[in-house]
Amino acid sequence: MKSIPVGNSPHDCVMLTYAGGDKLYIPVENLDVLSRYGGESDGVALDRLGGEAWQRRKARLKERIREIADELLATAAQRALRSGAVLLPGRRLHQFAERFPWQETEDQEAAIDDVLGDLAAGKPMDRLVCGDVGFGKTEVAIRAAFVAAMAGTQVALVCPTTLLARQHFSHFVKRFSGLPAEHRPPVAPRPPAKRKTRAGLAEWHHRHRHRHPCADGQIGRASNSSAWSSSTRSSASASTTRRR
Repeated sequence: MKSIPVGNSPHDCVMLTYAGGDKLYIPVENLDVLSRYGGESDGVALDRLGGEAWQRRKARLKERIREIADELLATAAQRALRSGAVLLPGRRLHQFAERFPWQETEDQEAAIDDVLGDLAAGKPMDRLVCGDVGFGKTEVAIRAAFVAAMAGTQVALVCPTTLLARQHFSHFVKRFSGLPAEHRPPVAPRPPAKRKTRAGLAEWHHRHRHRHPCADGQIGRASNSSAWSSSTRSSASASTTRRR
């Protein structure tokens, strides 16, 4: 696609080339009728001008999009009907938050409030916290871990690398210092500790699966996720549990 002058027109036009060499000229002031093709350009076959192949392809894609949307709506409806554990912040959260050595940003405070609201809602959480490096995602997670641990719930932190697991573990131990919580170190260097940690997760889930229906499925289901698989291969995980 390129812009070329056509005839005596003072305006340029964009030339589209179709299969068979057919060409279509569109004035540059009407470029809003064009949109980018979302797929890879390699191996894409051109359609004939005025043919029906492109319309049929778009119709099939729209139908597939409707099917995916129906599946997402059905999944969301099932989640909305389920109940989960109610984890309330408690009186200690303010004191715990004061241990944070930095001033929270507005976006960080909003994310913390949203996550804590999810924990207190009594519904399975379905939230993804995104942000660039250094913008405070860990603090959002650590406050959620605090609320869960103080409510008597076990918390497992899964990391993609051993180094990151060690960094997080050191940070968690410092922030939870003096609180009634038990910390287990990253399981990388010690296979017995790894087995103990995973056995503890499975045991807790077995004892509390009826009390906490938001715990979906077995602990072993986490092996389907790349994060868990990566952490077990590199043996990088840590957990925080309140003493019962």
